[in-house]
Amino acid sequence: SGLQFSLSSSLFKYFNFGMTYQHLKCEKWNGSDYETDDNNTFYTKLDIETSKLSRVRVAEIFYQQSNSTKVFDFKPDENTLFGYNVGLEMADNMVFILKGRKTYIQKENGNYEPVKTTQVETQIIF
Repeated sequence: SGLQFSLSSSLFKYFNFGMTYQHLKCEKWNGSDYETDDNNTFYTKLDIETSKLSRVRVAEIFYQQSNSTKVFDFKPDENTLFGYNVGLEMADNMVFILKGRKTYIQKENGNYEPVKTTQVETQIIF
């Protein structure tokens, strides 16, 4: 059981902003028994309206904090994800998308180190 709150807005007709917060009460297995715990997720995204930009189909950045008890702490941990998607039209109905992501892993000393990945994708739109 829980609740979800979403907010979206268009800024100056060129930028779209969205934010979602979800708070759930759940039971999780601790190895020998089920225990009640909170599960929170926060997601926010800013994208550019690309209809006025030639050849650009997608332009967005986002931040996600999932499965965390302190989603509004904004300190990177293993549940944090930053990312962007940029899509360029290569031909009619074909889009080249560059995806960048930054996640975090915990080191032996307890600090978190960023892990950056880049993905290249080609989409064919029917």
